[in-house]
Amino acid sequence: MNGRRTIVAGTDFAVLYTAIRDDVELPDVLPDEIPAEWLDDLSGYDLKMQLSTTCRGTRILASTEPGPGMLGIRRLDAAHLAVNIPHTATEGMDEGEIVLTIELLHRATGAIIKAEKRTIPIVKVRNFNPE
Repeated sequence: MNGRRTIVAGTDFAVLYTAIRDDVELPDVLPDEIPAEWLDDLSGYDLKMQLSTTCRGTRILASTEPGPGMLGIRRLDAAHLAVNIPHTATEGMDEGEIVLTIELLHRATGAIIKAEKRTIPIVKVRNFNPE
């Protein structure tokens, strides 16, 4: 897995987003604590997110849009947002990758300011026996 984080199908996980200003030159190794002057203020924006899979064609499993599989976004402060992904969103998935698509929407205009896709490996655990 080469040091990449992997999600086990059928488990809960969360994603924490930290908004860093575009004009900040990031070092190769991030500090343990992000300096306050690097942080961006997202209070004028909404975040839209969807969880999909690359296995057997793209399929939306959960989204911040109202409907089945709705994900909740919690604002921790102006620069930090957290999204909890319940186990029900991934329990039926095959091994492969899940795709998180994130859009930053400007509240006043509704324009999509930034969109990003992140892939995360997902595995299934078979015959798990802790003994």
